[in-house]
Amino acid sequence: MLTMRFTVQLLSQHLFYWKNPKEQKAIIIVILMAPIYAIDSFVGLLDIQGSKPFSYFWIQLRNVMRLW
Repeated sequence: MLTMRFTVQLLSQHLFYWKNPKEQKAIIIVILMAPIYAIDSFVGLLDIQGSKPFSYFWIQLRNVMRLW
């Protein structure tokens, strides 16, 4: 929950004060990594039926964020 709060706060500040787009785009990508990894870790703790497709989705999303 704290991760989402801080993410929304930082994103809104960067979008409100959009002065240097090239640099701030990279910063926004880094900011978005925290909630993605938090959700990925939480899903990894759950043992739900049929979690393979869901897990595959999160692995692919994490790989896309790493490539950005």
